[in-house]
Amino acid sequence: MDHTISQRQEGLSFLCYFLAGIGNKHISSLKKDIAMFLNHSGASDQAIDTLSNMQLSSTSRENRREKNVISSIHRDNVTRDLVKYQTNAIIVNIDDYHNIHGLRIPTTTSTSTVAHMTTVLAIPIPTTTAIPKNVGDNVYADIHNPRIVDSDILISKIECRCRDEKINGVERRLDEKVEEGLDKVETKIYELRDLIMAQNLR
Repeated sequence: MDHTISQRQEGLSFLCYFLAGIGNKHISSLKKDIAMFLNHSGASDQAIDTLSNMQLSSTSRENRREKNVISSIHRDNVTRDLVKYQTNAIIVNIDDYHNIHGLRIPTTTSTSTVAHMTTVLAIPIPTTTAIPKNVGDNVYADIHNPRIVDSDILISKIECRCRDEKINGVERRLDEKVEEGLDKVETKIYELRDLIMAQNLR
């Protein structure tokens, strides 16, 4: 009987420790999330540490460590995938985001919430090999533009657009003039007809 009670007490204490561990895990996770949210919202380290002292969030130091771990894992994952597909074609989309319409809120560390963020989306194509920089000696087969922004191409495109716009504008004005001239001729014909009819009535 005593042995059974002892076993039940041990089982109950294990269950209590287990439940407390689960509770601590979820509470710690929530505290990390709160600290991360505060950091992304622009709260200072002092504010996060104050909430940590009140047992409401993790510390700013833990938050920095967590962000470094996330960055390291992300960097390793990206490197692994780029190495895996290094002989294949990869489509890359770069989005350079600037939020210049930030709120002007002076704090101890910054004067505004203007943000700059660059997002790179790389999509490997496993069924296609990498595109060579040059095909043999043919430099014109190069799909890469080393000048990034080629002013000669821009100027020629703008000149073509302007020339097309001018031609279209001249044609439009010419059509309008022809229509206007036809309307005037038609009006004169009607006036002449009315005049002849008036003469015949006399």
